[in-house]
Amino acid sequence: KWLKKRGVFTLAVSEEKKLLPIEEFERKRKLIEKENYLDHEKYKKHYFGLSEAAKKYLGQAWHFEAEDKTTRELARALEEIGMPQAMADQWRLIFEEMDVTKFTDQKPEIEKAAKLSEKLSEMANTCWKLSPAYREYLEILKQEPRV
Repeated sequence: KWLKKRGVFTLAVSEEKKLLPIEEFERKRKLIEKENYLDHEKYKKHYFGLSEAAKKYLGQAWHFEAEDKTTRELARALEEIGMPQAMADQWRLIFEEMDVTKFTDQKPEIEKAAKLSEKLSEMANTCWKLSPAYREYLEILKQEPRV
């Protein structure tokens, strides 16, 4: 962190291909899966990791500060930025579900916990095509010269 905060990694990051928000989310989601938190009954780490990845994705794709918001604040923000109501409701419900495991000692149902990552991936991919970042990406593609 110390080096990163002082910009030492800036050159290395700028030389790499910048990932789209959906690509970054999928990368992070797969890294969390590889940690095998569920196999070791580390449910909180699994849920916190996926929750943080989903919030970061939503913030990047829909252009708002999502990472530090509570579930209630996030739900309100999703409505305010114009996300379709049904989709905003789905996100609210899944974050509420994750909150139970994240903030209590209650263990999730094993089947639900195992399917959470895939469910988030499906939601993120559906949501991506409606996001401002996706529309911007399409505009950039239109402007690139064809080979």
